[in-house]
Amino acid sequence: MPDLTGKVAFVTAGATGIGFGCAREIVASGGKVMICARREDTLRDAVEKLGANAAWIACDVTDDKSVDDAVAATVKRFGRLDLAVNSAGTGSAGPILRTKTEEFERVLQTNLTGAFRCLRAEARAMAETGGGSIVNVSSIAGALTHPWMAAYCASKAGLDMLTKCAADELGELKIRVNSV
Repeated sequence: MPDLTGKVAFVTAGATGIGFGCAREIVASGGKVMICARREDTLRDAVEKLGANAAWIACDVTDDKSVDDAVAATVKRFGRLDLAVNSAGTGSAGPILRTKTEEFERVLQTNLTGAFRCLRAEARAMAETGGGSIVNVSSIAGALTHPWMAAYCASKAGLDMLTKCAADELGELKIRVNSV
């Protein structure tokens, strides 16, 4: 990791898994991080492990106000936003013929629309301070089919295209957008 001293990051699903791993590396590289997730107990535990350069806020990526408030709280606490990792995600498994529309939409609401909400709020904050970098956590499932995972695959394929569109559009604001 590069030296992130003086940099501020916002990480969704930052209390566990990939999000926590990213938050840990950001702090280890000298950065400050605001982690968010829905469960306060996991957030408290994660911040205790991350140390003084980490803070937490409860956030539901399926809700505009929750996302906007969480990003605003990050800027208020740390003074700016330079980096973001959108790692919140969910999945489901089952054949298309038995998948209920509500289940399909639930996966898209978190993995695609949730990432859109976060990206939009993060980019607004970054534009105020001259740019930054946003990373969306995708999956090989965005490019390759997986039986019984239509909703997940569709959400990650959509996320990859959203990332490309955002990179194209936000580049003029000095905001890089990538997916991994």
